[in-house]
Amino acid sequence: MIPRTLQFLIGPILDRYSIKKLLVGTQLAQACLLAIIPAAALIGNLSVTLILIIMPVVSFLNQFSFPAESALIPQIMKKEQWIQANGLMTLAYQGTDAAFQAIGGALVALLGAVSMYHADILSFGFAIVLFTMLKLPEHPQASTKQTIPDQCKQYFIDLREGFRTVIHSIIGKMMVGSLMTNFALGALVAVLPAYSDHLGGPGMYGLMMAGMAVGTLIGALVARCFKNKPVGKMLVFGYSIGFLLWLAAALVPNPMLSFILFSVSLVFPGCNNVLNFTLIQNVVPQHLLARAMSLVASLATCIMPLGSLVGGSLSDLFGSPIIFAASSIGFSFMPLTLRSCHHCGVCLLRQR
Repeated sequence: MIPRTLQFLIGPILDRYSIKKLLVGTQLAQACLLAIIPAAALIGNLSVTLILIIMPVVSFLNQFSFPAESALIPQIMKKEQWIQANGLMTLAYQGTDAAFQAIGGALVALLGAVSMYHADILSFGFAIVLFTMLKLPEHPQASTKQTIPDQCKQYFIDLREGFRTVIHSIIGKMMVGSLMTNFALGALVAVLPAYSDHLGGPGMYGLMMAGMAVGTLIGALVARCFKNKPVGKMLVFGYSIGFLLWLAAALVPNPMLSFILFSVSLVFPGCNNVLNFTLIQNVVPQHLLARAMSLVASLATCIMPLGSLVGGSLSDLFGSPIIFAASSIGFSFMPLTLRSCHHCGVCLLRQR
């Protein structure tokens, strides 16, 4: 997960240079790096060390995609379509993750691990073709000629500007609640196998994981139904309902009812994730958008492993059911953060 935590370093590059060229270039670089692995297997030099060197670099290059594509939405879509576009983007990312994680093991067993790398390389080639078809306005700063020292200096200036933009806006105040939510989700990831075993064994773990994915995806799909609603009230309502349903899932004695309540509890945060992306696109100026998106993603990623470490450790002390129930409190921090905001978060979020 370390490359994801470094995503904030990418934002200033995306805001200053052509996103289309960066997307094509990073996809091509990933395909070339991945090609080393089947080539090494072919000549008998494949090793764990080689994989552990290549894959983090590929993962870091992959961090260009999400903030770049999120920054492109306001350029290529009308404002009233932003929520729908963000919902489809979330569906594309999380839906394919869920689908291929589910069938990945079977494909590896059927085709072999090296063959899966070949398929991965082909998928990058397909992405390159699609990205080259994008028709975007010329980047206003793409033609600026600067020396390498000047570009490095400007990079750090842009990086500081992105931090200031996020910290001194409503987004910075919301990040407090978001960090606690992600901390709780990290704890959930660590404790869920033991809690599922408590409910009924490995089959329940599969159901709970599927429920998480399906609930989040349904939330992303229905987000567009709330495009004319005050975003602040939606965030407060959604996370409050999610907290209550998650807590109810921990308290009911019936395992299947617990599974259903837990799955439904993820629908509202899934919807709110899309609204959060749309909010950032509304609040942050276009030339700072990639920096804001990448910084928010980095912070969210940093806190989840810490939540997993704490949740797993406390589970050994207090038991998985108690930690599963306590993790639901993470959803309650977002409503508290918005209501305690000195600038009245709900009112600010209405001004979209």
